[in-house]
Amino acid sequence: MNPLVGPDWLENVEDRQRPVVVISVEDDIGLHCVDILKISGQGFGFREFRRDPEDPHGWRPTGLAFNCTLSSYDKAMVEARGAIQWLNELQSSAL
Repeated sequence: MNPLVGPDWLENVEDRQRPVVVISVEDDIGLHCVDILKISGQGFGFREFRRDPEDPHGWRPTGLAFNCTLSSYDKAMVEARGAIQWLNELQSSAL
């Protein structure tokens, strides 16, 4: 398993392709979201964001991300659910 990395892991690597957001899941109150990402030829990962109602700048990364090296969307979602409590609770209640 690759370690969790900081919020700027994509920006610091010059030769990487930009990720494509496969799905974005928001919490029930719209203050947190997680994007499941895919980079062609590299794999899947995730990144968590938050927003504050009083901040007009929108979504900001929380710093929680997983490098896009997982082999599938399902594995990325499992990793995200393991790392992000609100996502795990949201996904569990939807079952």
